Amino acid sequence: MTLKEKKVVDKEGERVDAFSKYKKDSRAWGAWAESAVSINSPDAILKLVPILKKHGVEKVIDVGCGNGRNSLLLAKEGFNVVAFDYSAEALKTVRDRAKDEKLEVHTLLGTVKDMQMIPDGMFDAVISCHVVDLYKMHDIKKVVNELKRILKSEGIAMIVVFSDDSKMFRDRTSNVNHGVEIEKKTVVYNQFEAWHNLMYHFFSKKEMKELFKDFKILSLEKMRQDEDKFWVLVAEKIAGS
Repeated sequence: MTLKEKKVVDKEGERVDAFSKYKKDSRAWGAWAESAVSINSPDAILKLVPILKKHGVEKVIDVGCGNGRNSLLLAKEGFNVVAFDYSAEALKTVRDRAKDEKLEVHTLLGTVKDMQMIPDGMFDAVISCHVVDLYKMHDIKKVVNELKRILKSEGIAMIVVFSDDSKMFRDRTSNVNHGVEIEKKTVVYNQFEAWHNLMYHFFSKKEMKELFKDFKILSLEKMRQDEDKFWVLVAEKIAGS
């Protein structure tokens, strides 16, 4: 099944979207994307490619694709890629870059809550970099369940999230970060205008294993950038789960 970009309405209308300004202001979104892209190191994706090929993966969805760095890399490797993001500007960037590089990447517009429109087990692999950690734990569990639902039996997931030994978490209440811990290890930051009310959850290894208990964990490693650390999980959905 080929997905075409479509606009999806968030019917619940309850979530305060910390990134809403980026939907309207391409310059603001672009500035944030360029600063954030470095934490989505291609090294993790490059290590993932042989695993995907070993498992016979064809269809991959990149949930929270941003400017498409990971989507384009996977398309270059011959995978059928769907780039999923809430930002129309982000998806335009993906399409423009794909055109420039003569690659085919399908785009799909919506929030994580809108993944309910995607059929069960549609994808052979799911990747998501710094999306799961943008919620409170109650909603994180829902997001993980949706990622699992759209993944076929024995499909592969790669998830990147902040670790709880990241400097950003240790210094959460400093005069620089101005963070407020609204629940255990979930922090709202007000460090400057562009990140006003930006929320992150910081994960322990135990939390990652518990969240992905319906998966066979192939690897769970830390990636470091400066003094911030991230979990990179690669896992296989257990048949029948």
